[in-house]
Amino acid sequence: YQLAGNRFTIAFAGKGAFYFVLYGIYALFFLTVNFTILTLPVRGDYFSLVLLIGLFIATLIPMALWLGSLFKTTLLAVQLMGFSTYPFFLITGYAWPYEELPFFLKALSSLLPTTPFLQAYTTIVQQGGGLWQAIPQVVHLSALWLAYAILLAINVRRSYKV
Repeated sequence: YQLAGNRFTIAFAGKGAFYFVLYGIYALFFLTVNFTILTLPVRGDYFSLVLLIGLFIATLIPMALWLGSLFKTTLLAVQLMGFSTYPFFLITGYAWPYEELPFFLKALSSLLPTTPFLQAYTTIVQQGGGLWQAIPQVVHLSALWLAYAILLAINVRRSYKV
């Protein structure tokens, strides 16, 4: 933030672009290995899947930066994320039916980008749909991106007292 001249948008765009490219390459590698080399079927539109993954990565970036900004040390943030990853995955509705989750867990899982992503991913990969069939999840991911970006901006400005 300070290297960007105390301008949040430049700091966010710089860090975000780096992480987007890095994890975008990981995602393309994942798609190549899983669907091409292992010959797993993609029943839907491959381009829709790439766009969905791009939106998912873009949504994870402000969430991760915001969560990281809540802690004094990187070690504490990594320990918390390592401890919470498996329970978060369980409430996304992929390992356990989303409809069977209690209301408070559904509410909590709706705050995680993984939940709408996995629903849209299933629509495209397993059900043969396109991005148009996953519009509610795309809107949900976009709203989460905006919410986490706002939370990050508030926390960064508060931390640096701007």
